[in-house]
Amino acid sequence: MKTSCAWVLLLIIAASSWGLWNYLSNKTAHVKYLQVSINSPAKGQRVLPEQRIKFAMGLEKMFHDKNMDAKVTTHGDMQTIITISGPVVIESIVHKMKDNIDFMQEIREMGFKHLIMSDGKGTWDIDLKN
Repeated sequence: MKTSCAWVLLLIIAASSWGLWNYLSNKTAHVKYLQVSINSPAKGQRVLPEQRIKFAMGLEKMFHDKNMDAKVTTHGDMQTIITISGPVVIESIVHKMKDNIDFMQEIREMGFKHLIMSDGKGTWDIDLKN
């Protein structure tokens, strides 16, 4: 009897451990790092943090005007990180935006150093500093 109880207890512990591992591995956001290749230098040194915040608000309004659910925020000491999050962020959109040289140059000229895009599960961090 003691042996069968021990086996049952061992199976319960193993199943619980596997269930916890499976839950954590599926709920953890995975970050993919991307880099933009732009030859011209960023010119955002003279842009004030307030201007970056206003730019992000305008970008969010543009998404909403196109009936796309996205939240655009800025972060960091000088507001040099711009984040786009929401269900509109899917991998194909991330790559289209990354490959849009005009858009990437515009946000670089605003002085942003990172563009972070997230759908809540996956996150893409695009380095704009090159």
